[in-house]
Order: sequence, then C-alpha cells, then structure tokens
Amino acid sequence: MASRTPETIVLTGASRGLGLEFARNPQGSAGLQELQAAHGAALRCLACDVGDDAAVAHAAATVGKAGGFDLLLNNAGISRGRRAGVDQVDLEDMRRCFEINALGPLRVARALHATLAKGTRPRLVNMTSLMGSIADNSSGGSYAYRTSKTALNMITRNLAHDLGPGLVVAALHPGWVRTDMGGKSAPLAIDAAVAAMIATIDGLGSAHSGAFLDRDGATLPW
Repeated sequence: MASRTPETIVLTGASRGLGLEFARNPQGSAGLQELQAAHGAALRCLACDVGDDAAVAHAAATVGKAGGFDLLLNNAGISRGRRAGVDQVDLEDMRRCFEINALGPLRVARALHATLAKGTRPRLVNMTSLMGSIADNSSGGSYAYRTSKTALNMITRNLAHDLGPGLVVAALHPGWVRTDMGGKSAPLAIDAAVAAMIATIDGLGSAHSGAFLDRDGATLPW
C-alpha cells in the first residue's frame, strides 16, 4: 500500500476484488499466489474464515508473533438475496450476512486490537457500504446486505469509543465498484476506487474516529 512511511497491514478478504487490489499496491487465489511470488517476505497469506472464532484466534496468534502493526482493514464481506422482497427474504441469508459482514469485523477487531495498538499510527478500517445508511435508503430491498452493513456501522462507532483515542476507527464506503459483488455495470474501476481509499486511509486522524466516510474522505449520512 502506498503511504508516507512503510507500514505493516493486516487485510481480510484479500483473495479477490478490492482486497486483492489493496494487496497489490489462500491458496485458492491465483492473484495472491502471483503477489506472493513477486513480493516474497513482504506479503504473508493466512487462511482465515472471519465467521469462525477458532480460525480468527489462530490467525491473530500468528500475527501477534510479529509484533505491532499499523492498519487493520476489515474487507471480507458477502452479499445475499439482493432482489428479494419481504415475502422472499431468506432468514438464513440474513444470518450469514450478519455473521460475515458485521460479526466478522468485530471478531477480528476483538482478536487483534491489542496488537494493532502497538503500531506507530494504528488505524482500524471497516469496509462498509452506503447501502447500510438508513438516511440514504430510498429504494428498500437487499434486506440481508443492508442490515448487516448498518450493524457494521454501529459496531464501528462503538469500537471508536472503546478503543480510542489512540487507535482511530472508521467505516469506509468504496463506492459502486466493478467487482464480483458489484457487477460489470458498476461505474468505478477497482484500481481507481482503491487509490482513493488509500489516500483517505493514509490521512485518517483522531478527528475521523467513529466516522462513516466515502472513499474520498467525505462524511456520509448514517
């Protein structure tokens, strides 16, 4: 990741899409294999299901052996049942979205925040979505995804209170990006979205803790 100074970063959901692009600037990801071959010791890949307590604890123990780090980017996420109306909502889809999109980042933050706090300029960023904004919801639908991201936004604000002031916590919306999740009709290219987010993350300070931000750093409505 481009930054003012070299940083150590822990990134979840790095096997494809936005996460893979962040890893540019497991074994199931050809992209990560290529990066590992190109960057060697600068990149370490760990298999971790953010929906599993034991997997997160194992990854956190491995990360902890390396000492403090500077940025935790909770990027892992899923989308289920986007077109389902109230009569078609699959409650199991909702449970799974909550498990990965809301409880996953909380689980990872809980396991790693003490190690993160040892970093030079510790920041914790949760990848959220404007679809989690109650104020911006003008179309309805996407029950599972919307509500899981709304929950993540509240978790982010709570973490900011619990872990601050020395550790900055923020929720970041990448925009509608051409990924497997965003689809081919999305207006934003992955590299453009990530470049904007890198600049925003690099500029995070105490005034941003607990904020809900667009990729360019603009404050979004809750």
